[in-house]
Amino acid sequence: MKSGNFYLLASIIFGNLVSGQKCGNNVCTASSPCCREGFCDISAAYCMPMVCDRAGSFTPGSCWGYNGCTPKTVDFSNPNSLVPISQIQSNSGANSYDFVSIFDPSNARLSNGNLVLDLKYQNIGATVQSTIANQYGRYTANIKSASVATGVVSGFVIRDNNSGDELDFEFVGKSPNQVQTNYYYQGVLDYTKMVPYNLNFATSAGFNDYAFDWTPDTIVWYVNGQPIRTLNRVDTWDQASGVYKFPNSISFLGFTIWDGGSSVDQGTRDWAGSPTPWTPSTVYSMYVNSVTFQCYNNGTITPTQTPVPTNNIVTVTNTITKCLPN
Repeated sequence: MKSGNFYLLASIIFGNLVSGQKCGNNVCTASSPCCREGFCDISAAYCMPMVCDRAGSFTPGSCWGYNGCTPKTVDFSNPNSLVPISQIQSNSGANSYDFVSIFDPSNARLSNGNLVLDLKYQNIGATVQSTIANQYGRYTANIKSASVATGVVSGFVIRDNNSGDELDFEFVGKSPNQVQTNYYYQGVLDYTKMVPYNLNFATSAGFNDYAFDWTPDTIVWYVNGQPIRTLNRVDTWDQASGVYKFPNSISFLGFTIWDGGSSVDQGTRDWAGSPTPWTPSTVYSMYVNSVTFQCYNNGTITPTQTPVPTNNIVTVTNTITKCLPN
């Protein structure tokens, strides 16, 4: 599809057929068309594609469109590297920026050529996401984590909020010399897929490269150019559901920091470490020096692949093509 046609092909096909879907306890209307976390509005905070729930919106096409990945490196020296979501007035305006801070008020900022995400006392932390859509490619971030104390969790994530597909690097204050890798398929929070990897350095002591190499057949996690984990699509076959549980959705790259040690959930506190040390003046900060996008699709999206088993043979067939602008 050409630049300017920002809707997914699926939205074009079905957008006029289904409207007024349930958004939490609300129903979105033409005047408040975009659904986010159970509420409807017309602002960027609801309509930007990394936060907008297509299924719950007035139509799937109510959510703003997005551009496909193009190769680039963001070093955060440019003021247009980051914008708070409250400052975006239109879809075209968002395209001037590399990353958007999706919470208001924002706890993300630019400082000395770095993207900085802050976690403050009695605060929600921060989440920053790219304004371009990603699928297959190699995505590298030069990061200094915030894992200086128990409970502090910082992450490098590729996620689609609509499908629930997600790839993770997580840095947990309870284990300062460790990085944890994980993935989720279609929103199923299967924590057994988490794999910890012990490092010979503290992730908060300096900047290191963390990378996802994502293809239709494999996902490889890298630290400083060295592979630490490989997930093969063929190994994710689920006999009961008849699908490969392998993330393949159009997604957005992002960074996050949050307080796991003060969670109401005991399992999260045990995982992150608890309690998180706090004084009213305490601030925990995650730093990102640069992000490099190496895009295997060159701004386009490949067909979603659905495996169809025939006896012991698996045949791959194409379903609806999800299309992004070139």
